[in-house]
Amino acid sequence: MRVIVDEEAWNDLSSIGAWIGKDSPKAARETLERILEVVGHLEMLPRLGHPGRVRGTYERGVAGTSYIIVYEISGSPSVVIIAGIVHGARDR
Repeated sequence: MRVIVDEEAWNDLSSIGAWIGKDSPKAARETLERILEVVGHLEMLPRLGHPGRVRGTYERGVAGTSYIIVYEISGSPSVVIIAGIVHGARDR
């Protein structure tokens, strides 16, 4: 299975890194690494997440953070599309 990170999700990652990095570049780096690690796991285990709030999506929390990866599983060949990364406290 292939993983594609769409533009909105890349923008989310950039914003997360910038926001956390204002206070702690180290914490920003560690948070981004954790998020990307989960994205990598989705390549092999796309159904790790649970059905999302939006029909047709899945959500997977990132351990040690407040972030949730929102993704879709699409077509043939199967592809995981990372649609966004949101803070768990954010109204989605």
